[in-house]
Amino acid sequence: MGVQFVPDVGPYEKMKLRLLNAGHSVLGILGAIHGHPTINACVEDELFATYLRAFLDEEATPILGPIIGINLEDYKDSLLERFANPNIKDSVSRICSESSAKLPKFLIPTIHENLATGGSIKFATLVLAAWCYYSDKQADQNGEPLEIIDAMQGELHKAAKTTANNPLAFVRQESLFGGLAENERFVTTYTDMIQELYKTSEVKQLMQSLL
Repeated sequence: MGVQFVPDVGPYEKMKLRLLNAGHSVLGILGAIHGHPTINACVEDELFATYLRAFLDEEATPILGPIIGINLEDYKDSLLERFANPNIKDSVSRICSESSAKLPKFLIPTIHENLATGGSIKFATLVLAAWCYYSDKQADQNGEPLEIIDAMQGELHKAAKTTANNPLAFVRQESLFGGLAENERFVTTYTDMIQELYKTSEVKQLMQSLL
């Protein structure tokens, strides 16, 4: 790809954060709960690949707007190919590390923007529900321990472990989620997902239900 000279790098940076970086986090957190060890293993799972593409198409792309010189469909195709590369073997634990620093930049703003415009929030919201489960149980759905690497690990675990009695406890951390816990549409969507995930521990079942 050749060098592009553009008057404003903002749209290109937003594209990278909301598609590439957020895409990694979508696969990483959901994959961790399911038990996939690497990002390429996630993409080799057809349900994960389909889910990621639905998130990119239905939630991330609509809030980007046109980006000069970029074909977004080709870019998203290239991301799926990159994530599926078996030679990279990017570990899910690495991608999930420091999620408290990543998700407020990569994923949560997309939810806020789609709430403001009436867009879809279901795919990204499930990632937050899975992050809560991940922070609470610190194990995948089979009970295998997860390697949690996060500067806020203690705070995340403390908030998440009260979820059974208070479904919104995790997302009431305003430094991470802003006012999501006060938004009625988000609260309804998130609460339904939390209750189902905690009841079954089957993240793929929830993913399938959203497609």
